[in-house]
Amino acid sequence: MAAARHRLQFSEGAFDAIGLTNGTGGAAAACYEEEKGGKDEEYEALVQERERRARLAAEEEERRRAEEEVKYKSWQETEKFLEERTAKIQAKYERDVAYKLRNSTAAEIAL
Repeated sequence: MAAARHRLQFSEGAFDAIGLTNGTGGAAAACYEEEKGGKDEEYEALVQERERRARLAAEEEERRRAEEEVKYKSWQETEKFLEERTAKIQAKYERDVAYKLRNSTAAEIAL
C-alpha cells in the first residue's frame, strides 16, 4: 500500500517537479501508466479512496449548509412571532388604558 501511495504521489507531482510534462499532472499519470502497463489495484484503491473522501466532504458541507439554513429560518420565524406577539400585547395594553381613561373620566363627570 505504501508503494502504491508513493507511485500515486509520484504520478501526480514528481514529473512536474522535474519538468518532464510541461506542467500537466495528467500527462505524468498517463506516462506512468504506459510505463507500468496500466493501473494496479492499490493505485486504483487510492484513487477511489480520494474520490470517496472528496464526495463525503461535499456531502458534509451540503448537510452543514442545510442545517444552517434551517436554523436561520427558524430564527426568522421566532423573531416574526415575537414581533407579532409584542404588537398584540401593546395593542391590548393601549385598549385597556383607553378603556380605563374613559371610565375614570365618566366617573369624574358623574361626581
